[in-house]
Amino acid sequence: MTGVPTLPAAICWDMDGTLIDSEYAWEVCEQELAREAGVTWTSAQAREVFGTPLINTARELVAAGVRGDPEVIAQVLTERVAAHHAEGPDWLPGSRELLRLVAGAGVPCALVSSSYRPLIDPVLAVAPIAFAASVAGDEVAHAKPHPEPYLTAASALGVEPARCVVVEDSVSGATAGRDAGMRVIAVPSDAADREAFEALGVEVVASLAEIDLELLTR
Repeated sequence: MTGVPTLPAAICWDMDGTLIDSEYAWEVCEQELAREAGVTWTSAQAREVFGTPLINTARELVAAGVRGDPEVIAQVLTERVAAHHAEGPDWLPGSRELLRLVAGAGVPCALVSSSYRPLIDPVLAVAPIAFAASVAGDEVAHAKPHPEPYLTAASALGVEPARCVVVEDSVSGATAGRDAGMRVIAVPSDAADREAFEALGVEVVASLAEIDLELLTR
């Protein structure tokens, strides 16, 4: 019957700050690099780059006084954060249950992250579901907020972007999903971003607990 609401054809999930609690690890590792260089890197600076391409974080660290090639710095950050997650990622409350709910409803999922592949694969290995596709930040020419990562995921899933839903915690990621032509549900990791999400015209919820099959259908 036409006009009857149905579940999305696929769901694309951001990783850092959406499914796993990794913001702290990134900030600690960034501050370590800054401290070793004898410069300051504040929590405010860390928040400004969270959710943006990793190479952007590396460039901002260089601008703050950390010496080195941004590509090398990005690799060092990846290795240090991976060490923090050596015993497994810290899943955010409700994330694993929500993934199981969606998978149980037969909706394929993709993991779309600005993190590099060495950080994504360990998460995929212990995830509660099998992701049908994954896209890492070092595998696209243009990272979030460019729509390429989400368009790449839709292509890998064989699904039209307009039939996908994105779940994101950052304005950068939500912008990427929206510009890819997907519907976006934002779960802000920073409450101060709520107005920015609303300006994008995306759905905003306070936590993953507010996301259910009814919301995804709507």
